[in-house]
Amino acid sequence: MKLASEKESFPNERTIEELHRDTLQWLELLSFISVEIKFFTSFLEKHINASSDREIIKTGYSFLTTLDEQKSQCLKLDINIRKHQKDILGMRECEDVYCDNFYSQEHKNWHQKLQDFQLIFHKTKSEIFEFTTPVLKYNRN
Repeated sequence: MKLASEKESFPNERTIEELHRDTLQWLELLSFISVEIKFFTSFLEKHINASSDREIIKTGYSFLTTLDEQKSQCLKLDINIRKHQKDILGMRECEDVYCDNFYSQEHKNWHQKLQDFQLIFHKTKSEIFEFTTPVLKYNRN
């Protein structure tokens, strides 16, 4: 999945259709992240249950808590982007540049929030891989 920042620009002249297309891509990305969160949650639960090492269990539960928080953030972003998607239709009512700028700025703000979330989730995934790699290597032999 591509980062939300790739090949997006935000001139005020963007059409309602282009902004709507952005939101569809964002929702698709959030759906993919939601599936990844489910996968990593299941993966960590199995990893924790297979271990008797207190430190592994403690760290694993810490990751599960983080994933649970990120699952909530993902859901909130999804809800808010869907609301923003409907709000974009208000641009049709705009009669001046200030109104257009308002919607354009809102779109930029949601884009930035999505990017921030995506980077945080990517960091969590990297940490989970780093945490579980030794066990995966050990079990392979």
